[in-house]
Amino acid sequence: SRRASLPPPMEQATERGLARLSEEAASVPAAVAARLGAEAEEALHAAFAGTLLPGYQRASTQMFEQLHAAFTSGTERVTSALSAEVSPVTTQLAATAEPLASIEARLGQLLADVQAAASSAAAASTAAEEAAQSAAAAAASAAA
Repeated sequence: SRRASLPPPMEQATERGLARLSEEAASVPAAVAARLGAEAEEALHAAFAGTLLPGYQRASTQMFEQLHAAFTSGTERVTSALSAEVSPVTTQLAATAEPLASIEARLGQLLADVQAAASSAAAASTAAEEAAQSAAAAAASAAA
């Protein structure tokens, strides 16, 4: 209703002003977004590099230190438990090694004795065969 009371030249000037303002208002969001987009990106980059990355790095370092400590502790516990299990067996094996060496030496001596007896028996058998052949030859020549 106020517009209707304006004189026509002012009405036209007002319309032109509103049209120009509308055009400029339409370009404001894009200009603000472009300007704030670059600044927002820079701010995000600065916050990320200055705050988030160091925090993430500290958290990661702590996590890996805790993992290392847990792994080392677990490995030491397993090694200790295995050592406790293996130690008596090692002691028993060491105690068994000396009697086994003695048995091995005795078996070696017995084998040597058996081989010597076999050689003596073979020599005696050969001598007996030769004596038997000589006796048979002497008996054959005496009979002839």
